[in-house]
Amino acid sequence: MATLNVQIGFAKNADCVELAKLSRDYIESGLHWRWKPARLLKLIQHPDCVVITARQELSIQAFAAMEFYPRHCHLNLLATKPEFRQQGLGEALLLWLEASARIAGQEFIKLEVRCQNTAAIRFYESRGYAIQEQCVGYYDGREDAFTMVHRLMSDEQAAQRP
Repeated sequence: MATLNVQIGFAKNADCVELAKLSRDYIESGLHWRWKPARLLKLIQHPDCVVITARQELSIQAFAAMEFYPRHCHLNLLATKPEFRQQGLGEALLLWLEASARIAGQEFIKLEVRCQNTAAIRFYESRGYAIQEQCVGYYDGREDAFTMVHRLMSDEQAAQRP
């Protein structure tokens, strides 16, 4: 798997329109569009959220958005344009976010994925995420999701936290 020469960095306010379109086209396809530009802009600007992009020159090829809570993170979005898939971009973004979560002392990262999205499920499982539960009707009341979790610290480490 060849990784492109890309720069991973924080999304800019001006990126919110393009990121919303990527979410609509590659994450929310066939569903009600929820991650519109205004909502992405709020995430970009929120102090407890991280929105990152993988760019080659000025072109955004992939992005991810994650919220930080007191003990865990929630991965809201991760998308790679189809022509750049299987080149390590999603993994690079995920590793960046996981490192940030570890530095912040988070116990785990949680996400939801469509039950029918076997490629995404395999991607997350190969990176240490495990299916925790199935959420019936999670997407628009008509499509099921799996909640997946990746533990960043052991139960013993988590128990020692203040």
